Amino acid sequence: MKEKVLDLLKENIGESISGAKIASLLGVSRAAVWKCIEELRKEGYLIEAHTNKGYSLQNINHVIDAAEIEKFLTTRHFGRHIELLEEVTSTNDVAKEKARTHEPEGYLVIAKRQTAGRGRYSRAFHSPDNGSIYMSLLLRPLKEYKDVSLLTVLTAAAVSMAVDEVCGVETKIKWVNDVYLGDKKICGILTEAGYEMESSSVSYIVIGIGINVNAKNLPQDLLNKASGIRAYAQQDFSVNLLIAQVINLLESYYLSDDKRAVLGIYRSKSFLLGKTIAFEKAGEEIEGKAEAIEDDGGLVIRLADGSALKLQSGEVSVRLK
Repeated sequence: MKEKVLDLLKENIGESISGAKIASLLGVSRAAVWKCIEELRKEGYLIEAHTNKGYSLQNINHVIDAAEIEKFLTTRHFGRHIELLEEVTSTNDVAKEKARTHEPEGYLVIAKRQTAGRGRYSRAFHSPDNGSIYMSLLLRPLKEYKDVSLLTVLTAAAVSMAVDEVCGVETKIKWVNDVYLGDKKICGILTEAGYEMESSSVSYIVIGIGINVNAKNLPQDLLNKASGIRAYAQQDFSVNLLIAQVINLLESYYLSDDKRAVLGIYRSKSFLLGKTIAFEKAGEEIEGKAEAIEDDGGLVIRLADGSALKLQSGEVSVRLK
């Protein structure tokens, strides 16, 4: 019933429709309509009540809505099955469970909040219920698929380009999996795989994407490190269009036969190349200049002695000096 009320409000967005008319169209009481309106408001929908006129839905740009996402999709498989949940431990946990219950490639899990979101190296990923995006995509690559190690790179490129296009900003990428606006992180990516022990092959991959849309409720220790897109955007934008465009671009990059072109996007977005960075390896801090990103996504570092060292994704974390 709540979804039917929402559909009527969407059909008349910005205009008033009386509770009596909604009740009549749906064959329910006005009290039932009021209850649905209150539930929708709790979910974040901005619904105004006007004396003698009824209810009007003002803006759906800020509320994640599966039906709205589907309107913007141009994909064949990615996002064609969407599960939108109120609260989860992490969307990757749910997506991995969906992999084990044989859900198809492209299954997309989205949550309004996470209680145990995580990033690389099991670091906590702050996931409040503040309008940000937490989603995980299930992939089932063919056994001969050779670009598994590149998936985080492709995803970062897709997120960066989608945010730029939809939000009117210019993002950069910190190797290997973080997207930045200015000097603040606005997105993290966590790629996890399941393996078939008998064949030692990948049975599924889950790509987790966390995008800070709003900068509200960030803990004190993150204020100098992270922010949200709306703190930088010069225009209003739909979170549903943003989600759809990330998924549209990711499917395009994933299916592309020209991964070098996608890597070109990723390289052009990197803010590490040409700069001195530091990282820790085997308990030792090492400094060098980020020189290149190779076709497998590895980062080439030129050390002080002139030698080159290649870092693979997942090995270390790097930071600017």
